[in-house]
Parts: sequence; structure tokens; C-alpha cells
Amino acid sequence: MTTDTKRENGGRDKRGRFVTGCAGGPGNPHLKHLASLQSAVRDAVSPDDLRGVLRKLVALAGSGDVHAARVLLDRCLGKPNPEARHIAFELPSLGSSSDILAAFVAVAQSVASGELAIEDAGQIGRLLEGVTKAREATEVEERINALEAAVAAKGGHR
Repeated sequence: MTTDTKRENGGRDKRGRFVTGCAGGPGNPHLKHLASLQSAVRDAVSPDDLRGVLRKLVALAGSGDVHAARVLLDRCLGKPNPEARHIAFELPSLGSSSDILAAFVAVAQSVASGELAIEDAGQIGRLLEGVTKAREATEVEERINALEAAVAAKGGHR
């Protein structure tokens, strides 16, 4: 493919894929600047400087500075994952589409009355959406099986 042909079609072949020799995009324009800033920080801070800062942070944390302790632990151990919370929420039976709708209504009413936090309601809503999708997939599968059985009973091909 000639250079002119590459320019005409944006450097792509008939299927829309980039052709060999086609230069990539500009990438992240801020990455070069960020790399130069990081390099400047590394050049300005010696390992001894860093050790001194860490010693001070450890001393502050040891003397009861909660913020220093949090920074130190977050940097050394990583930030803690939020613990899974267990909430008690009684759902109605989920055997039919109307039951799932009733469950969504119960969740909304619990949020409105202040019994359930909106974040918890969101989690329950996602669970109910999963139940709904699984129910729909099961119904589609049952319909397909029934249609295939009907076709087979009439002597049709599968």
C-alpha cells in the first residue's frame, strides 16, 4: 500500500484494520509531561531525604497523629477494602415477574421510609436485576424448547 493510499483511507485496510507501517495515535498527551515531573522529583529527592521524611512520618504516627498513621499504613499496606456489610431485608417470593416488581416496590418504600440506605437499595436492586435476567433467560430457553418440540412433533427438521 502506498503512502498516498494510506492517507486516503486513514491507514486502514478494506476491513477497517490499521495496515503495517501505519503510525499510531498521539497517545496520552499528558504522559510526557507527567514523566518529566516525576523525573524532576526523583532528581530533587535523594534516598536519604526520603528516609528522613519516612522517619518523621513514623514518629508522628507513633506520637498519636492519626492522619500520619493513616498515610503511613495506606502507603505501606494499601488502603483497606470496604468490608462487606450484611443487611437484614426481607424480600417477597421471587417466583414470578410480578413478585420481582413487588420486591422492587418494597425496596423503594424502605428507602422512602428511611429503613434502608440508598446504597444498600442499589445493591439489592442489582441483585433483583440479576434475578430478572436469569428468569428471562430461563423463559426464552423454555420457549425455544417448546417450539423445537412442536416442530419435531410435526415431523419438521431441527
